[in-house]
Amino acid sequence: MDAVKEAQLEQRFDDLSLQFERAEERNREEHREIRTEIRALRTDVGAEFAAVRKEFAAVRAEFSADLAAVRAEITAVRADIGTVRTDLSAEIKDLRAEMVGELRSLHHLLFRGMLAFIVSIVASVAAVLVAQAL
Repeated sequence: MDAVKEAQLEQRFDDLSLQFERAEERNREEHREIRTEIRALRTDVGAEFAAVRKEFAAVRAEFSADLAAVRAEITAVRADIGTVRTDLSAEIKDLRAEMVGELRSLHHLLFRGMLAFIVSIVASVAAVLVAQAL
């Protein structure tokens, strides 16, 4: 009976060994498949990352170009403001000079008018005095 039991145990051991080998082979195959999937995913992720990086570079270049254009426009506006300031300053100086000239003319006219008024008052007083003296 020991021989039968031993034979059964050996058969059972062989069956279990065979099952173990098959399980081990399935495990290796699944491991290979998983590694293949991981490689494919890495490739996909790498490609996506490269595409995103390329798109980011394009957006960055566009932004840089837009920023450069805005900076150039700001510089042009500043130059225009400087030109306008210069023109306005010159125009203000011209207007001041014109106002001073007008004020001098008005001053001379006022002075002459006052002088004529005083002369007419003196002439009237003199005429009255001459008329009284006669």
